[in-house]
Amino acid sequence: VACVQWIDEYQLLFEEAGWLLNQAGTMLRHYARYAEAEKMYERALRIDEQVSGPDHPHTATTLNNLATLLGIQRRYERAVQLYERALRIRERVLGPEHPETSSTINGLALLYSNWHRYDASQPLYERALRIREHVLGPEHPDTAMTLDNFAMLYRQQDNYEQARPLFERALQIREHALGPEHPMTASTINNLAVLYRLQGNYEQASGSTRN
Repeated sequence: VACVQWIDEYQLLFEEAGWLLNQAGTMLRHYARYAEAEKMYERALRIDEQVSGPDHPHTATTLNNLATLLGIQRRYERAVQLYERALRIRERVLGPEHPETSSTINGLALLYSNWHRYDASQPLYERALRIREHVLGPEHPDTAMTLDNFAMLYRQQDNYEQARPLFERALQIREHALGPEHPMTASTINNLAVLYRLQGNYEQASGSTRN
């Protein structure tokens, strides 16, 4: 907080100031202090645009973070605009197959899914998954993240047969890469158990939650 006050007081305009504000925004977002987080991201964005330029990867990162924050608050239309701008920058500067590009695609897909715009979400998940499998590998935790999110999209549409292998694959990756006790592993176990219950497979659902 003191560092942020110094940035304001002395009108510090350099790359590190934008990074610090971005980090502060992310911390506040994790604590659900959304109004404060938004102010931090907006200030970081102004610095990034002025110091690094409107089409710099740093600017794209801040746009992506601000879009994530707005998506959490269901401010979908504005969030889509920010994600799309971040995606254009990352595709042009980093390339269409870059991991950070896939991160923005995954975030936009998740936003559309939460917005119940499933037709827009599915091709984005397919693209993010292709990139992550190719660039990061089929066993990478980020690949598991997209698999888990994609499975949730199918589950939201009551397409349980499509969701199940994606959840199961995400779980296998997370157990191997992160460990059986990791919170992300537990999240996928819970998602899979809910799916089993929805399918009427209560024995498997009970077994999943015990593991």
